[in-house]
Amino acid sequence: METLRTLLASLGTPGAVRNAEHALLARQAEDRALTAFVERMAAIDNPALAAPAA
Repeated sequence: METLRTLLASLGTPGAVRNAEHALLARQAEDRALTAFVERMAAIDNPALAAPAA
């Protein structure tokens, strides 16, 4: 993240750095949410995966 911050700082304003950082964090959050959603859907499709081990 620091490398990106340095690169953007050399190209633009501090606001641009913050915007880029927020965009990256939002993308990471979206990726985590999609992964959790896909895992949950797979568990629903295969109830044996969602059931606790006996």
